[in-house]
Amino acid sequence: MPSLRWLSRIGAMVAVSSSSLAAQAKPAARPVATKAATIAPVVLIEAMDFAFKVPATAPAGLVTIRLKNTGKALHHAQLARMKSGQTLADFMTQLRKNPGSLNWRESEGGPTSAIGGQVLEMQIILAPGTYAVWCWIPSEDGSPHYMKGMYSKLEVPGPSISRAAVSKGDVKVTLSDYDFAVTPVPAAGIQTWRIENLGPQSHEVTLVKLDRGKTALDVVKWMEDGQRTEAPGRMVGGSSSIAPGRAVTSKMDLSPGEYALLCFTPDHLKGTGKPHADMGMMKTISVR
Repeated sequence: MPSLRWLSRIGAMVAVSSSSLAAQAKPAARPVATKAATIAPVVLIEAMDFAFKVPATAPAGLVTIRLKNTGKALHHAQLARMKSGQTLADFMTQLRKNPGSLNWRESEGGPTSAIGGQVLEMQIILAPGTYAVWCWIPSEDGSPHYMKGMYSKLEVPGPSISRAAVSKGDVKVTLSDYDFAVTPVPAAGIQTWRIENLGPQSHEVTLVKLDRGKTALDVVKWMEDGQRTEAPGRMVGGSSSIAPGRAVTSKMDLSPGEYALLCFTPDHLKGTGKPHADMGMMKTISVR
């Protein structure tokens, strides 16, 4: 998530692109059994105000990342594989100096965004290496949570692996610069979303069920304000940033209504650090 400094320009720079998927399109049948029933080892990450409890190691290959938020603030988990020989301190120093740094090139995703007491899960493929785990949701003073010490690391030992495909899922969400494509039109029910990044830089998708009369821009402003007021909708899930060519799956339980899809990843194609929502990467879809 971006800092208050990045988002303070949002009113001047963003024209909301709350485009619903074509109303004439026929919704997908209500999912009953999803296509992501793959059993994978669980990696439990506990988010607190403002720290992580992360296991020392995780297996290489397909894993289920389970994020449990035991704090009061909104949190997520962002995983990125660090360069060989790079320390966590070096990684975080570079991130603080330049939020649009190339650290994002190895982004693997992670559950986003969990309110206090919520548990979210998703499946990702981890290659062997050392991973940084951090939260970049902004706090009330505008600074991202990692500036308050909310970061850790995860070791993934083992030989090299092939990046086998994750489940095809029930709904495919394609990320690009700067848009979301969602097929088929989601219907209410329990389902698995396959989230794939076909853009040239990292992207995320945060899914929010909007309260009546609220918009995607209301969610952005709420984030900008450090979540000090009542949320304009209910956080449902999604994935924090994934690098180009990556794909993850996220289990969703959707009820009828309007949903906002947003990307807050800092732009790093040019190193500007501007959130992609600043560039119009938001969309509203209708679930029936």
